[in-house]
Amino acid sequence: PEIAVPLHPIQTSTTINKNIMNKKIITVIALGIMAISMTSCSTGALLSGKTYNITELNGTSLPGSEMSPAFISFKDGEINTSVGCNSIFAPYKALKDGSITISEGGATKMFCPDELREDEYLAALHKVKRYEIDGKTVSFYDENGKLLFKATEK
Repeated sequence: PEIAVPLHPIQTSTTINKNIMNKKIITVIALGIMAISMTSCSTGALLSGKTYNITELNGTSLPGSEMSPAFISFKDGEINTSVGCNSIFAPYKALKDGSITISEGGATKMFCPDELREDEYLAALHKVKRYEIDGKTVSFYDENGKLLFKATEK
């Protein structure tokens, strides 16, 4: 009886070299993508898990209310903040290069006294494009480098 043996194409050294080269190119591309994603990912690690008392808004002190000092906290890609009245929350992405994006979020809607400056703070919060950490102080800036507000780590 005859045994049928499947025929395989003969691989030449050129075919083998092309396969090896393709694998090397794919590996280099994959490593490049990993490197880029690691350096530009929205880590926010410098801010993440921290809470800061807001001490200054547009160049003047911001004490918050007696019962609730003004604060901003960063956790799991979301900020939670208040100047002593409404609770404000929004997703954010902060990069190691100091850029930050705070997206539209939500807030409670209680009536707040003017002296808490909540409207002024919300306007500043929407303009934030960069942050800078110096010891326990974080400063937030607009796209032109104007200081919007400062906060000190709790």
